[in-house]
Amino acid sequence: MKRPKVPGVCIFCGRRPVTAEHLWPQWIGRLLPRQVPEAPVHAQNQFQRRALPQGGEFSSFHNRHARGPVRARKIRKVCGPHCNGGWMSRIEDRAAGVLTPLIQGQGVLLGRDDLRLIANWAVLTSIIGEYSDPNSAAIPPADRDALMLAWTQAGGIDADVMQTLTSGWIVEVGAREAAVNWNPTYAHVAATWVPRGEPVAGAKLNTQTTTLSVGHFVVRAASSKYELVLPRDRHAAGLVQIWPNTPDGLQWPAGPILSAESTEWIGNILRRSPVGMP
Repeated sequence: MKRPKVPGVCIFCGRRPVTAEHLWPQWIGRLLPRQVPEAPVHAQNQFQRRALPQGGEFSSFHNRHARGPVRARKIRKVCGPHCNGGWMSRIEDRAAGVLTPLIQGQGVLLGRDDLRLIANWAVLTSIIGEYSDPNSAAIPPADRDALMLAWTQAGGIDADVMQTLTSGWIVEVGAREAAVNWNPTYAHVAATWVPRGEPVAGAKLNTQTTTLSVGHFVVRAASSKYELVLPRDRHAAGLVQIWPNTPDGLQWPAGPILSAESTEWIGNILRRSPVGMP
């Protein structure tokens, strides 16, 4: 006998029923030409590594690809009126005006609040994106709670939302070269970092990077239970950190333009280069 399906609950507020939330919001889809990618554009990786001074010891690795356009992907993990149609919608509405010229490759001067808003949007999208494969979720519930409470009770970025998150976050942005394939791409890598001397067995995922690229815009949002050190090699030279230490302003585009190779490289930095705790 087939068991009845248990209704899902919202990952933010616990309410029911949940609705289908787009990984990439519909306003981004309206900016892009319609095309069908020939290769996977949605990848999630999971590995375990012991944090050693020389960069870590590889323990295990899992790679998952999904075919089809990311912009069509929906995730049923958030409720409608309170979250998807409420505070989350406010983030998307405000972010759309800031991100549109960046996606389209226009030059613009970004203010401090613009950069903090982009960081908020990147954190929200990272949280939602993890649940396209719940087994790779590494962002703690406390960060979901803090983001929701800040936008429902304290007015969003004006209350410096990012300061309330429990994980250590690094958010970086960059401009990539003229887009050949305008379809958005999403890369998520989840990891378990274990302090030296502690057993890896049984440790939970506690570190992740989410890299989102669309049109001419790239953002990488990394978080960890511990303080991360991300390599600054030639591929990452075009990334500008906007959290923590948000600049007062940023002339866009800033830094060297990212190539397609560099964009793909930085999205998988956790499994390609030595990364560790200071």
